[in-house]
Amino acid sequence: EKPVVARQLAGLLLKNGLAAKDLARDRELKQRWVALPAPSRNLVKEATTTALVFPQVDVGKAAAQVLAKIGAIEIPPNEWPGLVPLLLQHVTNTDNAARQISLVCLGYLCEELVLVQEEGGNISDDIANNILTAVVQGMRDPEPNTKLEATRAFYHAVVLAKKNFRNQVERDVIMSVMNDACMFTAAPEVQIAAFECLVQIATEYYDFLMPYMNTLGLLTLETIKSAPEKVAIPAMEFWSTICDEELYLMDLVQSGQPAGGRVSLNLIQQALPHLVPLLTVTLTKRQSEDDDDTWSLAMAAGTCLALVAQVVGDGCVDLVLQFVNGNFTNQDWKYREAAVLAYGSIMEGPTSEKMRPMVEQSLSHLVMALQDPSVA
Repeated sequence: EKPVVARQLAGLLLKNGLAAKDLARDRELKQRWVALPAPSRNLVKEATTTALVFPQVDVGKAAAQVLAKIGAIEIPPNEWPGLVPLLLQHVTNTDNAARQISLVCLGYLCEELVLVQEEGGNISDDIANNILTAVVQGMRDPEPNTKLEATRAFYHAVVLAKKNFRNQVERDVIMSVMNDACMFTAAPEVQIAAFECLVQIATEYYDFLMPYMNTLGLLTLETIKSAPEKVAIPAMEFWSTICDEELYLMDLVQSGQPAGGRVSLNLIQQALPHLVPLLTVTLTKRQSEDDDDTWSLAMAAGTCLALVAQVVGDGCVDLVLQFVNGNFTNQDWKYREAAVLAYGSIMEGPTSEKMRPMVEQSLSHLVMALQDPSVA
């Protein structure tokens, strides 16, 4: 048995011998690995898979990174078909540590395979399906740390699961598991990771969201309203991502570019009566006048409101105006500031005809706000 630090360093050296940030060097290292005799490569793979379930977690993580780098090289040409089934076998293990480190490894592997796919490499449907099976099984685990590692792995795995997501039965299962993870209040870190996955789904699979929006809408809006800020921020990001997708589709239409049959689901327009009042109230949730440099829920709300205005244009003005007019002279500085922020957030999107009366009516309030020491 070698010292733990030595085993960690060995893993680091192996990883650095398989990949590099410089693209030319990275290709060179991968070609060098492929050129090694099969017995030599097998020796490394056997030693690393053994180290993965070593009792010391840091050793296992180092091995996981090495396996992910090797997998990224050997899985696309089907030279190591046994890696993902091996990890799936560990995920079904009764030992918590083995399950967790295997899910960590799957997370690293998925991240690598997404990059391979983006560069034109082919990841077989069988591999993607086996990875998704393992990750979803981990997300159903009641043990919080196992669920957390599985949810983190899902963030990348879902990008590979395009065939699964196009199948309604499988999609329903994925969204159900996702919903349960978002509501896992026993571990806020799991919720954070789950809402980040929901953002990834909105980016990759916007076209499939409509049947799930009643559930997702209630879930995300209630989370923004009442959950701890670190959980609420990624829930807010879900709506900002929906805005980004609808803006992208609008731009395609306006520029006359083909959208490949894709159409906007108008999710933001449908959510307006619930979303805009929540965003404006959330603008008041700054903790102090000195937290400008820290990304906060209030800042996320301002960003989302600006995106909403670009998507729906005039449709949001009256809703925002109700909040602005009611809070320009509020006794609480947070509400006065939120009124100004809300006002500024909808300057882009609505037409000048719709905005002109609002600007004329509010000009005196804005002049007063300039003299308010509490309003940023």
